[in-house]
Amino acid sequence: MAIQYAILSFIGIVGIVFGISAATNIRRIGMRSRLRGLIATPKPAQASYQTALPRRNDLLPTLGKIMSGWQLTDRLYKQLASAGWAVRPSEYIGMIIGSTILFQVLSAAIFKNAIAFVIFGLIGTGIPIAVLKMQQARRLAAFNAQIIDALEMISSSLRSGFSFLRAMQMVSQEMPAPISNEFKRVVYEVNVGRSLEEALNGVVQRVGSYDFDLVVTAVNIQLQVGGDLANILETISHTLRERIQVMGEMDALTAEGKMSGIILMLLPVGLAIALITLNPKYMAIMVTDPLGPYIIGGGVLLQSLGGLIIKKMLNMDV
Repeated sequence: MAIQYAILSFIGIVGIVFGISAATNIRRIGMRSRLRGLIATPKPAQASYQTALPRRNDLLPTLGKIMSGWQLTDRLYKQLASAGWAVRPSEYIGMIIGSTILFQVLSAAIFKNAIAFVIFGLIGTGIPIAVLKMQQARRLAAFNAQIIDALEMISSSLRSGFSFLRAMQMVSQEMPAPISNEFKRVVYEVNVGRSLEEALNGVVQRVGSYDFDLVVTAVNIQLQVGGDLANILETISHTLRERIQVMGEMDALTAEGKMSGIILMLLPVGLAIALITLNPKYMAIMVTDPLGPYIIGGGVLLQSLGGLIIKKMLNMDV
């Protein structure tokens, strides 16, 4: 029965993905037909993202060929590059499918309930997505924390007579990841023929940093109209330093709410572990009773909804 559920789940997931792909392709083909002839042939959107991929064959070549024309593939290239993962979209989709099937097989083996099967499938699908989002946020925070030091190093290098590209190369050699990897990629792309403006905009698209977007805008304006770039970068560095100070004060003011949300999210899990350890028979009804999976699923759903609401209430952009 577990194998049958897994096969049906795989077929359902593939059908949904193909349906979404067909709908987006119809819209994309219509837009391209209207724009064809008005603009030059654009570069592939994923070209700047693929430079981070390792020089190896795709682990899922068949799935990669199927996804080659999908609009979803372009978005996945961007998402994976922003997380710093050297993984192809086909491989990431394979992770999601494998995680979904694994959790559904475990659900079918333990609960033998259709609702639990669906809930665990959703959990298995959500785990790779949640891990990707967490890695993106972690990498973005690390990148933003390094921008000020990088700007000061670039400004000092410019005052010493180096070019802007050479200053970026020094940052890529002296500073740690992730900013060194991104600057190294900019230097590489410029050396192979891409313009500096396009290479810098590619960093903004991959990382999604508002702070670095300010830097790129200033650099692009300076390249067009001229000016003292070293002074401009120093001014931006000072502005970013003050912004980080304000954000630190806001984090301190919202720390109590964040800690309360973490405790409320972990409390049911800790209580369930304690009850299973102290009185296994008391918690066994959650597995043996037909209503058990419904209660577990409802609890997970409500906990997730509550966590999202608390996060939304405490999330403030500066």
